[in-house]
Amino acid sequence: MATKKLDCHGLTEEDREGQPWKYLGYRAFCKFGASEDDFFILRKFSTLTARVLLRLQDELSGLERELETLEEALMAKSAEDRHNGTFRRDVDARRRIVDKIDKKLRAYNELVIQHSELRKRPPVAKKDRNSLANWFWNHENAIAVEETEYLQHSDDLFAISPRSKTPVRRFLELSRHFRLFRLWMKASPVEDENVHYTSDQRIDLFVNITSR
Repeated sequence: MATKKLDCHGLTEEDREGQPWKYLGYRAFCKFGASEDDFFILRKFSTLTARVLLRLQDELSGLERELETLEEALMAKSAEDRHNGTFRRDVDARRRIVDKIDKKLRAYNELVIQHSELRKRPPVAKKDRNSLANWFWNHENAIAVEETEYLQHSDDLFAISPRSKTPVRRFLELSRHFRLFRLWMKASPVEDENVHYTSDQRIDLFVNITSR
């Protein structure tokens, strides 16, 4: 009778396939995602960001009106004489409003800048989305199904570190045969026979030579 092969953790292949959520889970998926720039894909949450920014904008507009109303009252001829040109001896009401504006404005500006940078990221290539989908398929139930659904938002995805590729290379990589050509295969940084890694240097060298 054949002896089942054990890995360094004393697990068999049957163990991993039977309970992938226990023996693989996010530990294996994170290793996969971190092993290649093309595999580290996240969502921009563009719609949610728009909602938060619009809410912050409205709240700032309300605080702006509140400040203007207070200052109109403080500057009225009938109002008590107060120094409206000092921060050090400012009235408590105005100080509280400006403090609120400060916090809201910082959150608003930071989110605007952060999201504007995300919006500049190029779309994630279909082949890269497929790589993640294939990992989920090859390791079914390793990750809870509802936590893999982000991949379905294809227009809302971005790569953490997108690669700059020439139009010629992008065209050639539409072919699966080209992507899996043995000449540019390199050793896998993760223990997964279903994942193939290629050398950017070799592919770029080939593309540069053939494009001359």
